[in-house]
Amino acid sequence: MAPYEVPPTLAQLIAIAMTPRVTGVFSMLGSGYIVHDCWRQLRTTVRGRGGIVSTAHTYQRLMIGLSVSDMIMTFGFVLSTLPIPRDTPYIWGNVGNTKSCAFAGMFTTFGVVPTMYNASLSIYYLLRIRHGWTPTQLRKVETWLHIVPWVWGVCIVVASLSLKLFNSGYFECWLAPFPQGCNPSFKSTPENPPTCIRGDNIELYQWGFDLIPKLISIIIVTINMYLTWYSVHQQEKQTKKFTEPAAAVKEAPDAAAENSGEPTETMLSKAKRWTDRLPNPLPPSLQPWQVEAVKLSVAQRLAIQSYLYVGALYVSITPVVIARTYEETHGTIRWTMLFFVSLFMPAQGICNALVYLRPRYLQYRKDETKRRKLEEQIMPKPATQEANSTCSDEAEKEPSQPLRASQKSRLQTLGDTMRDGAVDDEAELVYIVGSLEQPETEPRASERMPETNEKKTRFWSFSSASSQRPSINDDIVVGDDQVE
Repeated sequence: MAPYEVPPTLAQLIAIAMTPRVTGVFSMLGSGYIVHDCWRQLRTTVRGRGGIVSTAHTYQRLMIGLSVSDMIMTFGFVLSTLPIPRDTPYIWGNVGNTKSCAFAGMFTTFGVVPTMYNASLSIYYLLRIRHGWTPTQLRKVETWLHIVPWVWGVCIVVASLSLKLFNSGYFECWLAPFPQGCNPSFKSTPENPPTCIRGDNIELYQWGFDLIPKLISIIIVTINMYLTWYSVHQQEKQTKKFTEPAAAVKEAPDAAAENSGEPTETMLSKAKRWTDRLPNPLPPSLQPWQVEAVKLSVAQRLAIQSYLYVGALYVSITPVVIARTYEETHGTIRWTMLFFVSLFMPAQGICNALVYLRPRYLQYRKDETKRRKLEEQIMPKPATQEANSTCSDEAEKEPSQPLRASQKSRLQTLGDTMRDGAVDDEAELVYIVGSLEQPETEPRASERMPETNEKKTRFWSFSSASSQRPSINDDIVVGDDQVE
């Protein structure tokens, strides 16, 4: 550990002691949410046309491993200066001893595991996007994507405990010498003998246990990101060579709907899923260029998700690289660099949670737009507008009546049903839309208007072509990459 370039003030010491606690708490909450949500998906099964479909996928298991390891590391940063021995200089809030510092050091040293898990996640995306591996193929290599990070993390923690390498750092307990600034054995001379009581030759252990594995993981992540980008770029160039425009893929489900009898929304939803996830995901009426365009759309969205996870890693690791490089080249450290390290290094869980929730946010915005448009289409006109055929242009543009609570509930059900693909034919869609126009309370028979009965008779006679109304939970297919 290099000394401070300028001795920090008390306010600066308090800042670097409290900052990792704040960011660490939010990071643990973000990682905890990912673990909870992925575990719920792993335990969930839904009923589809092909029987029982399990949502247990490699992506969820990798995210659980990444988030759990990040929570272990972040807990050490939340402890911050509390377990550091009392007599350590330039530390605020230190009330611990050597044993408590060694206990906290086990958590912070585990920080190499999340970085290695990012490399595993990048390998997953590379195999899925560039090489088109199926879930069955991915499960054959998934075990190694988990074993390597965890085995390495456990081994270095056990070795560091036995070698007494856990000591106080700048704001946390980590691989550090004691006392600070002592002369290690590999730098000693007869005139300058070694003076380290604990953590002798710590620089070698830091590079071998932590820094080199992190650098290798970052290189793997960077190379995989480039290969993924290049693969998607080549797909884009290949798709543009077809004579038909790629935008026509949006019209392909219309032609397929005529042959299959399914509505356009359902066919479009199925066509945009991975080809290995449904028995017949792409209808036979689709042309080869249309199939390639659909695959390209899915690959682009998966690639964007992988880029964002890599960006989350870079945000947390870049300040550490800058501070370490400055320390090695100048022999001192600046407080400003340590502050950014304490701010961003524990924050990877926050960034991962934002990336993890991004597809759901985009899907939410898309669903809300569809619901608003559907609400405008099925909203009945005010009675005054229907009675007065000579109203002005301003009167024709009057806002529609607000939906009742029951109508809003049915509209919500309709949106969820269309998104999940549970509407089997056009008659069923008309049934749900028509139910939105029904009154909240059914009038008595003596008060019913003749035209109302006539309209209801025509409606039921049309919808009788369809079978019994299906359940909202039928035919739901859950994706594993959150990009549907």
